[in-house]
Amino acid sequence: MLYNDLHHYFSWTTISIATFLKSTEANVKELFDEDMEIGKNQILGGTIVTHISRMEHELSKEKGKPWPGIDKHYGELEFLNFTYIRHCFAHAGGKLLPNRKESITSFLSELKKGNIVNHENKSVKPYYDVDDKDFLKLDASSIGRLSNLCKELLALNGKIDKKTVHPKTDWII
Repeated sequence: MLYNDLHHYFSWTTISIATFLKSTEANVKELFDEDMEIGKNQILGGTIVTHISRMEHELSKEKGKPWPGIDKHYGELEFLNFTYIRHCFAHAGGKLLPNRKESITSFLSELKKGNIVNHENKSVKPYYDVDDKDFLKLDASSIGRLSNLCKELLALNGKIDKKTVHPKTDWII
């Protein structure tokens, strides 16, 4: 696949989801406030599922093997956390799976403390939470964050040009 195709896939998917959520929220929110939040969360969760699935395909990820190049990436723990979140949405509709609960809640704690950084070495704001019934609550910024991590990992594996990912910074590897 061409460099631009992969880069645009993750960029335009993020923009499309954000635009859709913004355009429907105002129209439906008053009538279906709680249902709207559940639906929005499921759309975001489904997008995470498809992003991770696309990454598995593009990087020829083999089941049970580590992600190619992930050990060289500053965002290794964050990307892996997204794969755990993916499992929760793919297999339980966003409810924390018992075998993923500790990892996801521990990472969330680090995120809230400001210990998770982006490519500029700045703290990442929390983009998800867990409610009292152990359901994941995603913020729309979660898709943008995952999109950046995906593009960075693709660049590390030579699938897209590193300069197209963060052209104005010499991002950390």
